[in-house]
Amino acid sequence: MCLPLVSQEPFPRIITMPPIPERVQQFGWGLFSIIVAAAAMIAIGIPIGPIVLLCGIIALLFAFVYPYVVFGLLILLIPFSGVMVSIPLGSSGFAERAFGGSIDIALSDIVAGVLLSAWALKVIFLWVRRGDINWKPQFPLMIPMLGILAAHLLSILSPLSPDKVLVLKYTMRPVFFVYLAFVLLTVNLIRSPRRVRMALGVITATGLFSALVGLASFAVPHSGGIGAVPLPIFGTAVLGDNHNLLAEWLCFSAPATLALVFLSREPRTIRLLAYAAILQGIVALLTFARTAWIVVGLETICLFATIWREEAKRYASTVVIALVFLLPIGALMAKLSSSAEVASSTSTRLMLSQIAVNLWQQSPVFGVGAGMFYTYVSQTAIFAIEFGAALDSHGFLQKILAETGIVGMVALAVFVFVTIQHVRKSLKTLHHHSMAWRASLVIAIAAGGAFVYQLFNTDYWTGKLWFPIGLMIAMIPALKSHRAHGQTTEVSQRDG
Repeated sequence: MCLPLVSQEPFPRIITMPPIPERVQQFGWGLFSIIVAAAAMIAIGIPIGPIVLLCGIIALLFAFVYPYVVFGLLILLIPFSGVMVSIPLGSSGFAERAFGGSIDIALSDIVAGVLLSAWALKVIFLWVRRGDINWKPQFPLMIPMLGILAAHLLSILSPLSPDKVLVLKYTMRPVFFVYLAFVLLTVNLIRSPRRVRMALGVITATGLFSALVGLASFAVPHSGGIGAVPLPIFGTAVLGDNHNLLAEWLCFSAPATLALVFLSREPRTIRLLAYAAILQGIVALLTFARTAWIVVGLETICLFATIWREEAKRYASTVVIALVFLLPIGALMAKLSSSAEVASSTSTRLMLSQIAVNLWQQSPVFGVGAGMFYTYVSQTAIFAIEFGAALDSHGFLQKILAETGIVGMVALAVFVFVTIQHVRKSLKTLHHHSMAWRASLVIAIAAGGAFVYQLFNTDYWTGKLWFPIGLMIAMIPALKSHRAHGQTTEVSQRDG
């Protein structure tokens, strides 16, 4: 009789599966979220849901592994507002009502959405689960921003009965989205001088490219006027379709290049960056955009009143000579301002402002509804007769006043006040007149210039305004923490 074999081990061996790598788990959750999003797209009628799913998986995985590379790409794409992606929708009622049959979105916003998702996953798995303080999220200016969001949501209470779905959509996208993409992400990803230099370097590169395109427009026949304009590239107006879009980025990139000068050490690099900043400033003036002249003038006055106060006294004669050389350009600008084309532009802006005031008078407290200004302009017969196709408000204040009323204006005023106070207190933590202080102050002046530009333009809910704000908030603690760890170098001590 055969007896069964008995193991000689005192206990049976327990075979266990090797642990699943944490990164695989994170990718799994990311994949799950993308599948859910793609399912939602298919449910509301987007016929290319599977393609979106595949591209989303690849993009999210890449952003998760290389978040700073994708962040650099995001900064790079901000001025390229003409690079759009159109996603066709189905004929379902919700898709047609909320998006008008298709989603037309800037490529920079797509990159921002992917990076935002990857960053959220990193926060969950690296800070929440592992306690990595490097990924502890910060929510800069969140309380005053919630006030702006609340003002947009409250516009639903307007007596003009705006479409609730459209108001909610506009509040989330673009209003809340630009905060998440260009303020929240910027502050949480720029936490060291190295990241500051990376961001400023990308801005400088885009500014130089924009300036060279503007200069090239003088040698290439075009119908955009006699000033520098953004030329189409391969048939696409990647930098926009008018001189204002070129000038508004140069008004920010020029001082950003100057900030990089203060954070550089090599004399040759400093000279090249200084020339690059001057070139960008000159091309901004050569666009002959009136707003650009206002912004460049204000930025220059602020620089000479703060950073270059002593230099202004020392080199007063040089400054006067430079102003003399600018007189011919100023005379040409004055001549252009009296032309029929500029007069027509002024008339358009004046009528848009009048429409904004009329809409506000109909609903002074809550406005006519977030995102509804363009709709009302398109319904104004006299505007169509005089100027043709409808336009959005050429001014941030008129937009807020008409769409969100007094509530929105108060919320915006609180946001601006809190932001200025925050920056003033933060600047006091840096050594006065150090290179870090000078660079941070230049970016603060540039962000102020970006805000002033949007008092006359239409890019108020894009990265052209909100990324400068995010960079301004992120830059000071990034340079301050560098000093706090005893790593102060020539960047924060050199007095120039």
